Amino acid sequence: GTNGIVERKTARTAFLTTAGFPDVLLLKEGGKSEPHNLEMEYPDPYIPRRLTFEVPERVNAEGGVEQPLDEAAVRELLAAFPNRGIEAIAVCLLWSIANPAHEQRVGELIAETLPDVPYTLSHQLNPILREYRRASSTAIDASLKPLMQEYLLTLESDLRAAGYANDILVSTSFGGVMHLTDVVQKPIFLVKSGPAMAPVAGLAYVQAEDLARDIIVCDAGGDLTNSLFGELMLMQAVKRGIGGLVFNGAIRDRDAFLEHNLPTYAAGVTHRGPYKDGPGEIGFPITLYGMTIKPGDLILGDCDGVLCVPKEEAESVLAAAQAKSASEEKMMAEIKAGTLDRSWVDKTLKERGCEFVD
Repeated sequence: GTNGIVERKTARTAFLTTAGFPDVLLLKEGGKSEPHNLEMEYPDPYIPRRLTFEVPERVNAEGGVEQPLDEAAVRELLAAFPNRGIEAIAVCLLWSIANPAHEQRVGELIAETLPDVPYTLSHQLNPILREYRRASSTAIDASLKPLMQEYLLTLESDLRAAGYANDILVSTSFGGVMHLTDVVQKPIFLVKSGPAMAPVAGLAYVQAEDLARDIIVCDAGGDLTNSLFGELMLMQAVKRGIGGLVFNGAIRDRDAFLEHNLPTYAAGVTHRGPYKDGPGEIGFPITLYGMTIKPGDLILGDCDGVLCVPKEEAESVLAAAQAKSASEEKMMAEIKAGTLDRSWVDKTLKERGCEFVD
């Protein structure tokens, strides 16, 4: 689910809202980081304005009907969706949490008119105050349904065909699990489920291996971050007396990890080699692991991987590498001496509500 959002692979989704309120997803709760800066543009809404449609109806905060639902207008609107390429529908009507009758009827009309198009009703998914929060969660959930329903239902079918007859549970964003049949109807609960489960997985490793009580759990999937755990972070962990590392991502500087008796569980390492099956042409550029290697380029490597350097840049790259090496050696010395200035890290963590307890 998270990767689908980040990689923009979600469904083409229509957003249905009460007439007169088409900019809920655009204005958000202030709209932009500097609401009074007239030169700053509003960020793009999750569902573009051209796919936002107004429904003639109105329910007040007490649940009273101010304007009846115009079913004919809704039917006309839905009839045009196939030509617009709509693959999912999010419905968030004003004060549906006080009286969901109009939203429920819109859902019935969608099921009747477009039976193969999945939809999400806000009062069923996230019945809370704050219009933007309800609308945005509804939009995200609906946009994920075609992708995640196909994936999860296919997974269930394959498991059943293989003879598996027990419950199928799926990890969720709150660090627990849901039955597959339930999460298929609310795929938004899969968003960030990986990072949410990382502490749970880390705890399982610690208990299974009877490790020390203090560990670092880090989730850094390659699709969402470029984080690596290397020698500098290892040295700080050792200095602080950390008893083990559980890392759902890649490590680098493997030789350093081998030198320390620190239990480490990692999803992978960064080693990548320029392997190319022959036969092939000689003297032509090749592309390997995202690198374009041309004739005459320098290829440098160690246990952590391979670096390709154009020959005209070799001198500047060497100078930068030497400067970086000197900087890291200085940091190593400061870590060992306990004098490393971490104030910027502590400040950043504190601003985000985190606190290190020694």
